[in-house]
Amino acid sequence: MEAESTAPQTLREPRVQGVKYLNAWPPLYGLMLGREPERLRMAAPSVLAKRLVARDADLALAPVATLALGQFELAPGICLGADGEVTSVLIVGECPLEDMELLLLDAASGTSVVLARLLAAELRKGRSLSVETADHARMARDVGGRTGAVVIGDQALALRGRYPYVLDLGQAWKSWTGLPFVFAAWIGQPGVIDARLCEMLHNSLAHGLSARREIAHFWAAQEGGDPAFFERYLTHHMQYRLDGRFEAGLREFLARGSAAGLLGPVSLRFAAV
Repeated sequence: MEAESTAPQTLREPRVQGVKYLNAWPPLYGLMLGREPERLRMAAPSVLAKRLVARDADLALAPVATLALGQFELAPGICLGADGEVTSVLIVGECPLEDMELLLLDAASGTSVVLARLLAAELRKGRSLSVETADHARMARDVGGRTGAVVIGDQALALRGRYPYVLDLGQAWKSWTGLPFVFAAWIGQPGVIDARLCEMLHNSLAHGLSARREIAHFWAAQEGGDPAFFERYLTHHMQYRLDGRFEAGLREFLARGSAAGLLGPVSLRFAAV
């Protein structure tokens, strides 16, 4: 009889993935410093959602609309959110949303397009609006007249001052509901988020929050732009603590999205850590 092996089993490290926008750098910062690049994959929000659904990711800083696509769990305490103006999730155009005939939806987005459609239904009071998914090239070419677009993330930051009409969706949600908004959170497969992993995520965020000035200056050096604007964006517009008020905003969004038929029914579940 073979002797039973007493060697410890090697547990597979969770496949962690993040959104590739400036606003995600604070929660990702510690992970980026401490993990090899191939262990922390980056992608657009819509791609992260698809990878979670396909089980090609164990944990991702993904759009919260992903929660309607499967039985996932949230890591407590961390989000990408805004309590009012966010500056990087916008509807832009040459006329107000109420007068638009076509709204182009950012193909990279998940949550923001649902939010945009909810707000459009509210502001237009039942008047129909055509919507089409588009890439950034088409948006740059076709926005004008009665055609507007939903733009998010770095693309939205780059469009500051380019269009006469801008609707900030974070501020519009706050004006409509009185609640903050959660755009993304750490979403994991059931059972993946344990106490050790949760501590790692919170430590990563703590590193990032303390380094927002350095992040802003690095981003400006790489991408161009005003580092003071980027620092202000990361410090005053983006919010990263998923507290009770932000959870209430998240639940309200999921409920309204489901009631409007834009999201499936969602059972919001936080990992027990």
